[in-house]
Amino acid sequence: MAETNNTPLLQALAQYLSKDMYPLHTPGHKQGRYVWPIIKELTKDLLAIDLTELPGLDDLHNPQQAIAASQQQAAVLFGADRTFYLVQGATSGIQAGMLALGSPGKEFVLPRNAHRSAYAGMVMGNFKPRYLSPVMDEEWGFPLGVPTAQYEVLDKPTPVLLLNPSYEGVAPPMEQQVKMLHGKGMSVLVDEAHGSHFIFNGLLPPSAVAMGADIVIHGSHKTLPTMTQTAMAHVKQPIAERLRMFLDILQTTSPSYVLLASLDGVQGYLAKDGCEDWARAVTLAEILRRDISNLKEFQLLEDEYVRNKGMGELDKTRVVFRAGNKIDGFTLARMLREEKLEAEMCGWRHVVLIINPAEDETTIAFISQRLRRVANRIGINSARDASFNVPLIGQTAAFSDWDVVLNPRQAAFASSRMAALKETVGEITAEAVVPYPPGIPLLWPGERITQEVLERIVTLKRLGAHFQGIHDCDLNKIAIISEVKEC
Repeated sequence: MAETNNTPLLQALAQYLSKDMYPLHTPGHKQGRYVWPIIKELTKDLLAIDLTELPGLDDLHNPQQAIAASQQQAAVLFGADRTFYLVQGATSGIQAGMLALGSPGKEFVLPRNAHRSAYAGMVMGNFKPRYLSPVMDEEWGFPLGVPTAQYEVLDKPTPVLLLNPSYEGVAPPMEQQVKMLHGKGMSVLVDEAHGSHFIFNGLLPPSAVAMGADIVIHGSHKTLPTMTQTAMAHVKQPIAERLRMFLDILQTTSPSYVLLASLDGVQGYLAKDGCEDWARAVTLAEILRRDISNLKEFQLLEDEYVRNKGMGELDKTRVVFRAGNKIDGFTLARMLREEKLEAEMCGWRHVVLIINPAEDETTIAFISQRLRRVANRIGINSARDASFNVPLIGQTAAFSDWDVVLNPRQAAFASSRMAALKETVGEITAEAVVPYPPGIPLLWPGERITQEVLERIVTLKRLGAHFQGIHDCDLNKIAIISEVKEC
């Protein structure tokens, strides 16, 4: 890994500010001069670098100076042929990657538990989805990943989307899968949105970049010290220009220099301190995992369990646990919130905590102490309240029993009408129903609504899940297909 602390874009911004130019250009706040006072106080000097494509600051859509140098340094850091900065999240990278690798009207292979951004990519590219079924773990109530055996039977040289890791930190046997797919003549796009930190410690799962994937998308902001909405696309040289073309189409022509500066800063910082930081984070995560395993009210997702299910390994900095059958994950998350702990996400039975170099021994001790308090409350309540036993109905339906009637593009352009949710079994949905997080659709436009999926939606709604993709915020009604149009 190259050792560098050079941050060319930050240096260019600092040099520009030193000239004390008066802004007669966009953006409208003019470096904080025209802004609501409370916003100015909260952002302090941040608005000073919210600039545009000025002399010396380069251009994301035709980088030749500071941005080009920073992206090249990021490519060296992550081991890529080329790296592109993304200011619209991993979403834009996944969609551009699909367009770069796919062909309109042809198949694109992807797991049914892919992020909603991949389904939007199918609409854009007019791809025919070939879904693969992830292993749905009955004990934990979430999909672990697609076993290698399902990729072995693929017989056409179609592009494939892999996940590394899942939201819960479960990584597949990445090297084995990439090598096998390349041997079949298939191109490989990897959604590594939650694995940007993998390269910085050998105890973490391997990065798909090092495993030779054609395009790897990092949601940098999810685990690295960079701002929300920042991401990176790492790509092999032969398809780099094609990916760049689609990124130019999908990304804004007014990229935020605050976000670009954040990406520049993170590559410069991690080149120097990334390995040391993440060694410390892995150690602290192991301490927290040990503390949780000592609480009889909680069960911890362990690396050995994941391997025994045919997956690769577990990201040790994702701390996933549940309270047996005593309470659901949504209630557990609310109990953590009452103790001033905000979980990354909660699911049917579990919660997910993310540990990174921001933590230290003191914060880990605080987290453990608050978890003990939650565990004590669960023990007392479950001893006196039999209703704490939560059944899991319809949990596998969305990932093993779907009926695709229309491809995503046909469904997106079809006419629709609203119908009462409870009366839609057998109808074709015209909208996505996406619990968020993790952003995995229970229904995607063009799929037939089954009784099992309906039960899962109703139950998640009752438990307090948050949904995206729907017209009716209360989810009492849902849009269904009324007429299919040519597109």
